[in-house]
This record gives sequence, C-alpha cells and structure tokens, in this order.
Amino acid sequence: MNRLLTFVLFVILLFCQFTYAERQISQFGITWTFDRDYTVGQFANGDYWVLGPVTLVDITKSSNMSKRDGSMINPIPSLQHGYDGRVGGYNQNLDVSMLLPNLVVKPNESLISTISRNPTEIERSKRRPALEVASVLTVLGKAPPEGSFRPPYAGSDKPIYSSKKLNTNLLLQLEPVPSTPSLLSVADLFRRAWIDHVLEWQGDDLHPKQNLSNYGAGIARNSGIGALRLLLNDPIEDKELLLIRYVQLGIDNFGLVKNGANWGNVGGTIGVGRKIPIIFAGLMLDNSEIKNVASSYNTRFIFQEDGQTFYLTQAERDATYWEGNCYHPDFCHPGYYDSTPLGTPVWGDRHYKWLTTGYNYLPGKIGYLRTTHKSTIGAALTVHLLGLEELWNYDPFLDWTDRCRNEGITGTWGSVFTEEMWNAYRADYGPVWTMFPILNIVATGGSVTKTPDKTAYTLGEKVILRAVADDGYQFTGWSGVFSGTGNPVTIIMYASRTVTANFAIRNNTQTHNSK
Repeated sequence: MNRLLTFVLFVILLFCQFTYAERQISQFGITWTFDRDYTVGQFANGDYWVLGPVTLVDITKSSNMSKRDGSMINPIPSLQHGYDGRVGGYNQNLDVSMLLPNLVVKPNESLISTISRNPTEIERSKRRPALEVASVLTVLGKAPPEGSFRPPYAGSDKPIYSSKKLNTNLLLQLEPVPSTPSLLSVADLFRRAWIDHVLEWQGDDLHPKQNLSNYGAGIARNSGIGALRLLLNDPIEDKELLLIRYVQLGIDNFGLVKNGANWGNVGGTIGVGRKIPIIFAGLMLDNSEIKNVASSYNTRFIFQEDGQTFYLTQAERDATYWEGNCYHPDFCHPGYYDSTPLGTPVWGDRHYKWLTTGYNYLPGKIGYLRTTHKSTIGAALTVHLLGLEELWNYDPFLDWTDRCRNEGITGTWGSVFTEEMWNAYRADYGPVWTMFPILNIVATGGSVTKTPDKTAYTLGEKVILRAVADDGYQFTGWSGVFSGTGNPVTIIMYASRTVTANFAIRNNTQTHNSK
C-alpha cells in the first residue's frame, strides 16, 4: 500500500501543474526569501521555478563567516567560482549573495546557492569537499508546461524539455543480477543537481557532498549505475523517478558542454563520467543535438575517458622515454608500452593533451588506469546494450574496456553491480575487442572483395574493400562501419567489425542488404 501511495503521489506531482504564491522557498536545507509573494512551481524533477524578475532579501547561511555559502547565476564552466574562499579559483565578485538584501534575479537566470561544509575548518583534508549542499532556483518569464524538465543551470540559454514523451520503449527489460540495487537507492544518487561547472581539481574540492561525488571516479561509477539500472525489467512506472532525475543530469551536462566545459585534458580520474548521461538523455528525449554531442564537439577534448584512451603507435612508445616524466617515480615508466603490440587499445594520462600540445605525462600513474577502468565499466556496457557505438563516436575507449575486462584489471571505485552486469550481458551485444579481429561482410545483389583476404586479421592491419555488383544491380553505398558511396574503401582492423554493401536493381529503387 505504501508503495502504491508513493507512486500515485509521484504521478500527481509529475503531471499536474501546481502553482502558488510564496514569499519563501526551501529545498535541501537552503531557503530563499523574497521581498514579496511570487508565483512559484516545480519542475518534473522537483526543483523550483519562480516567475520573475524577483528580488531576494535573504539566502540561508551556514555561518557569519565571509567567503562561504556563495551563490552564482548562470555560471560558465571555468576554474573560477564564487562559492567558498578556501578553494582555489575563488572570486568574490562571482558571489551574487553579496548583493543581498537587494539581489535581483531576472527571467532565464538560474540561481545556484550553496551551504559550506565545516565553515571554520581551513585544512583541506578535513573540510574537503568544501560545500555541503547546493540547490538550483530557476527564474522564468512564464510558467513552463506541465512535466517540464528544469533547464540547464549553466549559461544563459534555457531550453525547456518535456518529460511527457520520453522514449521509454528504448529501455531494455533485462533480468537483474544478484547485486542489483533498489530503484529508489539509485534515484537518490541523482536527487540533487550535480553542480559540476568548476573544472579540474577546484571542482574536485568543491562538489557539494550531498549532491554528487567529489571525485570523478565516483561520478563515473554512479552515472554508469544509473544508466544500467534503467535497463532492467522493472515496470516502467517504477523506473520513472530515476529516469526523470537521470535525464535531468544529462540535460545539465549538455548545458555545461555547450558553454565550454572540458574534462578531457585533466589528469588522473577527475574528468570521467560526464558523457554517458548526455547521450542517454538525448536518446530518451529524441533530441538530435544532445544525443550527437560526441560528433558535434571534440569528444577527446571534452570527455576524459576518451581523452586518455587510444590505439597504440610508435610515437607513444617513444614518449615514455622522455626524462621529464621522471620527476616522480609514480610517473616514470620508460618503455611502458614496448611489449604491447601496436594498434592495441591502451590508456595514457593526458594523452590527448600530449597529442595536441606536446605536454608529456605518458603513461602516467598506473593506479589511475585501474581507477578509470573500474569506474567507467557501466558507461561502456550501456553503450553496447543500447547500440550507441556510433553516438559514442570513439571506439578506443570501448575496446580498451573490453581489453581490461579480458585481462582482469583490478582497482578501486568500481561497482559490484556494474561488474555483474558486464559478466552477464557483455558477450551478447556487439563485437568484443580481440587481438585477431574478424571482418564480416554482408552483401545481397553483389559481392565484396577483401585485400588481403583472411579469416582473422592482425590488430591494426589495413584491409581494402571493393564492392562488385551482380548483373542487373548497381552499388548504392555502405552501411555498418562505413557510410557513403566511396569504392574502394579502406578499413583498419582495430576490432571485429561488420560491413554491409548495399546494391539496388538497376532502374528500380529497391535496395538489397542484410535487412
């Protein structure tokens, strides 16, 4: 009965628009006080909106200390912030709470307010992260439609997306594994906004403790858990709370990307875990701009799991001998890649930064390799389960994950649930990376020649493919790994792949392929 009542109340809140006049709004221990009554309401995820412009006279503070409990409006991803003076990058001019009791917030502005953690503690190890909790108040010019998601908190562009037409038919109905967590416990990971616009180690130091993990590996682990949990065989109505909160995270992360966020050039495991919620949200919303983030933006620069994985070349082998890496034994590994075959998917700290700027950290601290792998298993598995390889748009990360799983790489910041899901389902979805990849050809109405023609290829080997039409047919293009009409084409065998050659009957629009 309690479960049924909870679900009924949730549906009422989700699909019924309640608006009312309030002079004060409270959420997660933060109270915003206005100069008078204003019309307020709630988005699908429970965050508040208010019709403005509004004037705030007070915001909850944890203490009377200055440079604590800051608030920001429409923040842009950077190293600077106005939240807590104990963390590098603090700029008091960005703290709009300094304008109280006459803080005016205009329509299409998102106000992020925070409460500092242990406000009197200066020592980093004792107060990290510096923030206890954060909440987002969005000011709008008119009431949003029922069931609207909160617009992204970053930047001035405030698109409104609807939760009423999510593509829930795309969610799988897989059998649970023994360690499957409850939907409610996973939904609770995404209850509060993941305030993530402060980049690099400063963000690591600030992430509000109640909102999200302060460490990137925790962010990656939890975002993977959230995506996988939605793919199990619970009734869709039971998944709804988690789904809405997870899509909201993807909307926020995409807003950060549009405003210049990049997590790809940082070291260690600070920047992983932001990508899969964006693609997942774009899929559920059927929004082309969001789900194609990896092809519209530089995926290696923005997302660390892509920026640190690659197919090995001789250049990376040579880079490990640079003496500058030996300032500390954790990063000094001359010849680290020498015994690894060229073309193998590998990891290297700040690899993309080295590739584009010459900043050499290769291979980096090996402990970070283990942490990155363990925390990102859920993202890689989600890509395979939902067939998102093209949207992910970066095979080296996916193949590296396969390789690590095959080799039994251990480490911290993992999840028993994601590992059990991997063991249960990975082999059923798509090609698994191998040292001897196989090339499958599908063709009806013609054939494809392979040069060289082998059953299995050496990793990194180039194969020339030429489509040859049968009598009465014409070649119309490739699908699968390739698109377009180029003929011949060359494929590099980094993993087992399937290529389809499409042919059409001459003077007829019918096209033949494997479908």
